[in-house]
Amino acid sequence: AAFQKKCLGKMEDVGKEGRTVLFVSHNMAVLSTLCQKTIWLLDGRVHSMGNSAKITSQYLTYGSQNSGEVYISNQNINREFSFDRVFLCNENSCVTSIFGVQSSIKVCMKYSLNRSFEKLEIGFKVVNSYGIAIFSVNRSFNFDYSILQGEYLAEVQIPSSFLAPGQYTIDIAAHIPYIETLSFHESIITFEIEETGSNMALYKDHNFGVLLVDFPWQEQCLSMPSGTL
Repeated sequence: AAFQKKCLGKMEDVGKEGRTVLFVSHNMAVLSTLCQKTIWLLDGRVHSMGNSAKITSQYLTYGSQNSGEVYISNQNINREFSFDRVFLCNENSCVTSIFGVQSSIKVCMKYSLNRSFEKLEIGFKVVNSYGIAIFSVNRSFNFDYSILQGEYLAEVQIPSSFLAPGQYTIDIAAHIPYIETLSFHESIITFEIEETGSNMALYKDHNFGVLLVDFPWQEQCLSMPSGTL
């Protein structure tokens, strides 16, 4: 936050002088905050350019699957652990990448272990189109770190009316905490949440946040002008 504020201040000062500022970064969150326009270079050539939010979203989802299902090739990777398949299901158990805001999302991961582990963490992270991590879910939330050799299918349900409409990606990883990463796939799959009638539908085109909350609102009238009914 301090870095963003410092950069923003400097860029605003230079911008007031009528000069153009070129900011180069792989940090999508900072780039989206500081820059109105973005140029995406791929293999030394201009791949696309335009509104920062649009370009950073394209960059983050580049190469990821948006069919709701990904089969992972396990050639030339760690043989002790491997992710085999990742897929997303709606509340009707249909594989999809498009969800209504009022639909739950089931994140499913199939993985294989060629040996048992005494300490292994498996999890996934949901990232929005600005490159900001929204939340992470780890196996250790419900189980201890030990896991036996075998094939597994894990399922985690994201509740309905939780994520705001928009596009998201998922990173998956398996690691021995602070020691070794056995498997990591960034932006392995993409999904989109469509506005289908949330309590913030009126503000569809505004950035009101990434989570939909329904916190209780309590109030009491402390005074009222005389004559008011």
